[in-house]
Formats: sequence, structure tokens, C-alpha cells
Amino acid sequence: MYNPSFVGWYAAFDLTQTMTQSNLKDLQSVWIDNSVNPGYIQLVNGSSGQVIFCDAFSQGVYPIFTAPGTQSSSWKIISSDRTLGFGDVSFIEQSIAEVSLLMPGFNQVDANITLVFTDATMPLAQWNYKSRGCQCYDISGTILNAGGFQLVMAVAGTVTRQLQSSAYRRGFLIQNPPAATEVLYVALYSNALNEPAPTAANSIVLSAGQMYQERGDDAYTGAVEVGAATVGHVYVAKVFR
Repeated sequence: MYNPSFVGWYAAFDLTQTMTQSNLKDLQSVWIDNSVNPGYIQLVNGSSGQVIFCDAFSQGVYPIFTAPGTQSSSWKIISSDRTLGFGDVSFIEQSIAEVSLLMPGFNQVDANITLVFTDATMPLAQWNYKSRGCQCYDISGTILNAGGFQLVMAVAGTVTRQLQSSAYRRGFLIQNPPAATEVLYVALYSNALNEPAPTAANSIVLSAGQMYQERGDDAYTGAVEVGAATVGHVYVAKVFR
């Protein structure tokens, strides 16, 4: 039914009964409240295959395209982060069809997503809310394999934090400590099948004391790996969420 551009958690729901009880013959528009969610979502129309995108920290009104002779009653909502899953899904039966979803969040932050479907035709509109800031987590570590690359990660008790692919990440920084006696390699690596494996030749090279960082709306959100020539080489890493 769909071919998303990422592999995330999803929740499927059917509005057939809700539409019948609300006297809705068809759906023409949907209002999405994604204003407290730090990652974007996809809403997939099972009737036509239409995919609606709503940005992080955003709300919007989106037209619905329905295949001839069908109703837009079957839907699937997909989160952009593999570390999060949808929890409760509830329906409110009114003259509109309202769907509320709770997405349990990373570090005890929940994201509530509300969808309001209507049979009224409405123009496309989307607006963004200002970012609510972020928190910083230390994921510094050491090189485990001489000459190889490893995912940037740190273990604190039972919690593993790592720079895997995540749309919820707001940025990161990696530093080769000033006392380092060799370079540190940083690979921005999305694990795509057609992408070459990280090597010293295609990586970012940090000399002692140098730092690489990405912050802001255009920050890289794919996996990040590091490498060095010596086992035990220390690197400093921070992730912003």
C-alpha cells in the first residue's frame, strides 16, 4: 500500500465506522497537529496511495485525494524515527472524524498527534512553530577496532545512546581531543545499499583539537561513524535532541 522513504513505526486505522456514525460520505481534507512532535510524520491514504507529509513542530490543513468509487477510510500514519512507537489510538465521533495518537518519546517526552478529517474542501496550508530547544547528551567513547569504523555510541548503565539514523536528532558534534597523537576519521554514513563503506579516503579528517558539528534544521540526521588507527583512541561526542 505504501513505500515510505524511511523505515519507522506506524499505526494503521480505519474510519469506516466513524464516517458512518458521523454522516461523512467522503473525506476531502485533514487537519494535522504535529506541533509537539520533534520529528516529521507521513499520513498514507489507503484508497489512493496519497502520502501527506507534516513537518516537525507543525500544523497544517491538507487536501485529500480519493480514488474513484472508493472512500478514504483506510489510513496509516508513520513516524520518522525508528526509536519511537505509537501508543494509544482513540477516535472521537462528531460531525468530523478526529483521531488522536500518543507516541511514547525518547527520554520521557511524549508526542501527541491529532488528525481531524472533514468532508469540506480546504486549500493546502502549513505553519511551523518555533523550536522548543534541545538537550545535550554525552556519547564520547574510544575506538574498539584499529583501522576500522564504528557507530558513535556510549553506554550509561542500561541506556545506550548512539548516532544512528534519527530524524529526532537536532544536531551533534565530534572532537578529536587536543592531546590526541593521531587523526580521527568521521564518516557520515546512511547505510544505503548503494553507498560505499566508510574509509579514511572518503571521511572527514580531524587533527588533534579539531571538531566537526552540525546544528539546525538542515543538520545531517543519518548514521555517524568514527575510526582511528589505534585501539583506545578517545573521541569526544555530543548529541542534541
